[in-house]
This record gives sequence, structure tokens and C-alpha cells, in this order.
Amino acid sequence: MVIKGRARGGPAALATHLERRDTNERVHVRELEGVTARDVRGALREMDCMGSGAASVRTLYHAAINTAPGERLTDEQKRRAIERLEKELRFEGQPRIVVEHLKKDREHIHVVFLRIDTDRMVAIPDSHNYRKHEIVARDLEREFGHQHVQGAHIGRDDGQRPHRTPGHDEMQQAERTGMSPQEATQRVTGLWNQADSGKAFAAAIAADGWVLAKGDRRDFVLVDGAGETHSLARRIDGVRAAEIRQRMSDIGAASLPSIADARAMQRSQANSGRTKDKEKTKAQETAPPPITLKVEAPAVAHDPARPLWIKDGPAPAIEKKPAPTEPRTESVSKRKPVDDAIKRKPEPQSKPGPLKKLYTAATGVTLRAYAKARSVFDRNDRPIERKATSKAVTAPIRPAVVPAQKAITATREAARQGNRQTVQATVIEPKAAPPRKPPAPVPVLAKEDREPARTRDTRRRLSREELDLMIGRQRQQREERKGPSR
Repeated sequence: MVIKGRARGGPAALATHLERRDTNERVHVRELEGVTARDVRGALREMDCMGSGAASVRTLYHAAINTAPGERLTDEQKRRAIERLEKELRFEGQPRIVVEHLKKDREHIHVVFLRIDTDRMVAIPDSHNYRKHEIVARDLEREFGHQHVQGAHIGRDDGQRPHRTPGHDEMQQAERTGMSPQEATQRVTGLWNQADSGKAFAAAIAADGWVLAKGDRRDFVLVDGAGETHSLARRIDGVRAAEIRQRMSDIGAASLPSIADARAMQRSQANSGRTKDKEKTKAQETAPPPITLKVEAPAVAHDPARPLWIKDGPAPAIEKKPAPTEPRTESVSKRKPVDDAIKRKPEPQSKPGPLKKLYTAATGVTLRAYAKARSVFDRNDRPIERKATSKAVTAPIRPAVVPAQKAITATREAARQGNRQTVQATVIEPKAAPPRKPPAPVPVLAKEDREPARTRDTRRRLSREELDLMIGRQRQQREERKGPSR
């Protein structure tokens, strides 16, 4: 029996995991204790709200009780296992949710406790929870008669520490990538044993499809082809972090890409690979089918007088007759010499490319523009030929005279002829706008006439009777507003 658990928050994500039916063959809600909701999602939210007043954000504790594929627990044994774990973790009396899952003929139980003590609004400590899980598991194995599983903390008797089992996050990562943690550890460990330096290991990792990157909390991490992150220390079996750090000392951590850059590199490489596969598939689909030629050899009758060639023996000698030669009508000396230029075939002219076409078009436009400008310049240099007209030249048109100008002109003409009688032109002046009234002056009060500031000394002091009457009125309003109990 194996028991795992840890404190956590996020009730919505936990409810999604507990209610998954695509990866589980059967999901059964066994208990909803200490909550009013009747579904898993509502119960987890209610438990999270109960502990929202505490300082800790991890208001829940999620534990899983796993048995071997061939072992099953009865209802009484399940209740006994949950109560024993609850007592060891000191979650007695806390609200809890129990959900059973059946996956690949393996039955396991999920238990979620409220980790916050609502009376004191403090988190119940969960230190040394791994040791407590093993204590409960060993006790239940002896009580139920199940197969003993060696843990890392209890019952080792100075034996070798067992291999670390993958966590829940690693199992989910294996479902996304299709590669189990054991397979990843085996591949990386083999590459580590073959390399003798950090640079050689980085080259081997890159050739195998991984990307060595700089971790946020760890020195070195690996990013696989699916973009998932693996700790290098956890993927090398039997090697401590100090040994890894010593061998990788020839690689500067600053030269390594970050996790985001490594994921982008893997994503671009995957896209290029998918593009090449698509192009190859498309070429295969569009390729014409192969042409099959059927050649029927004529049947040749065997000559009984000629022996057949036996495979194991030597092949019989076949007499080869020389090919008949035609008589030459003219000698070589009488032939006309042939020019080498006639012998060579003319090379086909290549079509101009897009760049050459662009240059040709630009040159044509430039030449046409130059010719047009040249013709304009030549036309401007020619003398202007004026044609003679028989029409008389008319006097220039004077602008219209306004009435005010007429009056001024008449006055000047009368004075010039000796008439001293002055003609006054009436000029209409625009009405002036009425003057604005100045604003009324703001009266300035004397210092002794100003209103005194409100200070503690100038406030009205209430008597004890008025204070008691005010407090009683507030209590009466609070009781009336509260109403009857629900």
C-alpha cells in the first residue's frame, strides 16, 4: 500500500481532477462530510471559503491511498484506512471529501481534508507528512494482510534507500508526452555515463532531441520535444547534485537558454519537422503512378544439336561473327572541313529574371522621362511669336467706386474749382459697446469678525445622559434591523 499527500489550494483544479471520467473507468463519490454542498466542486469551494480567514492560502490537504492492482479493500477496510490516516495527520473532526477511482484494474481512494482550524483560524501543521503516510501504510498492511512495500523512512533497517516513486505531476506529464519517468531517466542516465565532460553531455543531449537550459530554481533542467521541463538531477540515476555540478563546470550557466527560450526552440523545430513531413506526404500523393512495361520475349526453340549450359559446369564457348562493314564511298581526304562553330549547338537563351525585368522597366521609364523633359526645354527656348490682332486696345477697367469715395472726390473737385463751400461727407461711425461694469469688491472682514475654526475646544460637549441615550437608540436600531433568526 502506498499513501501520498500534500497541502494545496485551488479547489476548482482539484475538483476537475477528481471528476475526470476520461482517464478513469469509474468515479464514485463516497463521502461529503461537514459540508452542505452535495457535489464535489461545491464542497471544495465551501471548504476553501471556511479557511479563507487564515493566513495560509493552502486551505486543503489532498491524500491518495493506493493499493496493488490485485488487492481490493472492503467498505469496512476503506473506512478504517481513512480514519487511521485522519488520526495520524491530526485532522479529526475536520470536513472531508472521499472519492473512489478505478483505473486499469487499480482501485485508489482520494481524501480531501480541510486543513484550517476554524475555531482558531490557523493552519494545522503537516510537517513530516511523508513519514506519517508510511506509518499508516505499514500498519494497514499488517492489519489487512497485504503485500509489504518498502518505504524510504520506516522499516529500512539500514538497508538501501528505495528508488523515488514519480509524483502526481510527473505522472500527468507522462500522459501528455507519452514517455514515462522511468524511460526518461533511463535515456538521460545512459547519455550521462557515455559523456566524460559537460560539453560532451550537452552535445549528446542535443543529438537525442533534448535542450539543456538554465532552471529558475535549479542549476540545470532539460526540455523534451513536447516542451515539458525535467530536472537534470532527477533524471540521472545514482548521481548526486554535487557530482552533476562538478562535471558541468565547463559549461557556463549564463550561456544556456532559459526555459522559455528552450521551449520556443523545441516548438520551432517541431513545426519545421511537421512542415517537411507534410511536404513529403504531399509530394508522394501528387507524384504520378509508376509506369509498368510488359515485355513479352519471343519463344525460341532449342536446338537439340547444341548442348544446354549447366549452371555448375563451365559455359560453352560461343563463336562471335564480325559485324558486316559497309564499303566507304569517299575517302577521308575528300571530306569538307566542318567548322567548330557549326558543330556546336546554339545555347538556349535563359529567360530574364524578376530583377532584370525590374531594371529594364526602370531604364525605359527613365529614358522616356528624359526625352519628355528635353522636348519641354527645347520648346521653352524658342522665341514667342505674337499674332497681330485688328481689335482696338480698350481702356483698363477701373474698379467700382463706393459712396464714401464719391463724396471725397466731389469735395476735392469743388475746392479745386474755387468753390470754397465745403461739402461735408457724412460718415456713419459704428456704435461703441457699452463699458463693462467693474466687479463688486469682495468685502474683507476684520480678524475679530471672522468665524472661528472648529476645534476640539469649541465643540459641544455631550453629557453622560445624552451619551447613554444615543447608545441605547443605536442598540435598538441594530436589533430591529437584525430581525428574527433564520
